[in-house]
Amino acid sequence: MPRDFEVCVKKGGKVKRIAGPNDQFGLKKGEYMNVCFINNEMFRGEKHKAETEKKK
Repeated sequence: MPRDFEVCVKKGGKVKRIAGPNDQFGLKKGEYMNVCFINNEMFRGEKHKAETEKKK
């Protein structure tokens, strides 16, 4: 994770998960990103691919 994001989390920032598709965060369908908010500042985490459930 980016250093600023980790520092935000350690200082007690609120973490929200943003799911795609989302043009503001550059996310495609099936991707998500955690974002930390503290003192009216936003710190982005890394992009991740959402895992799909496998059928048997």
